[in-house]
Amino acid sequence: MTGGSRQVESATQQDAMRRNQAEVGEESHQLRASVKDAKRGFTDDTGWRINGESASMMGSDTDEATVYKSVLRHRNQEVRELIPSDQGGVMHTDRALTYDAWALELLAQQKCDHIIRSIDKVLEDKAGSVRAFGETLKTLLKDAIALWQRYHAGGVDDYTREAQNITQAIDRHLKPRSLDDPDNQRLLDQIGWHHAGGSLLPFLDQPEGAEPTNNRAERALCPGVTARKVSHCSKSADGARTLMQLPVHPDNIQPSGNASPQD
Repeated sequence: MTGGSRQVESATQQDAMRRNQAEVGEESHQLRASVKDAKRGFTDDTGWRINGESASMMGSDTDEATVYKSVLRHRNQEVRELIPSDQGGVMHTDRALTYDAWALELLAQQKCDHIIRSIDKVLEDKAGSVRAFGETLKTLLKDAIALWQRYHAGGVDDYTREAQNITQAIDRHLKPRSLDDPDNQRLLDQIGWHHAGGSLLPFLDQPEGAEPTNNRAERALCPGVTARKVSHCSKSADGARTLMQLPVHPDNIQPSGNASPQD
């Protein structure tokens, strides 16, 4: 019991706070600045708490670095602070509005596995001919992913032709129109909107620079998810900033013990 008194940080935590303001903070700043020059990046977020208030932990993983940010409000402007609008490569994102490619003014790759799960959710309650729209779209996306995988396995003779054929088929299938089934209409409107904005198939257009999933960002957040389960997250904004800046790669996060400052 603390009896309402302020909890005092341990010596290790205080040292981490000091280092965060000096050399570690400078290194973290340089790593964050490198995100905009990355040829590809992967970003996602997960829940966090700061002084008992709901917050978010954002992570961005590139081939050069992995950086984190804690925010009480998770809006497009907070995303821009971690992912600048002049980011020159392909940024793999979630489908949330905060990661809207048009709003961020960058080339984004949506998570195709999440889109396929959205289609499966609609198909659960469908029977007969109304299943055709979702099943066709799901097959086309799986064909696109399979082509990307075969390309990286070295098993494609004419990748450009096959990619163009799949892209044209998806263009036709997602052409704006009115559908009788409201759930199919919602899928068409939402996924068609992403496709029109260029965030559905960058992995086909740029197979060396984009991927059909955002698994790297999800893996980068795993240490934070573990830390959340075994701790009370961060007791102050300063402690949250320290925790987010100390790691230079997700493997360096210590989810429990003194290495995770929770002041």
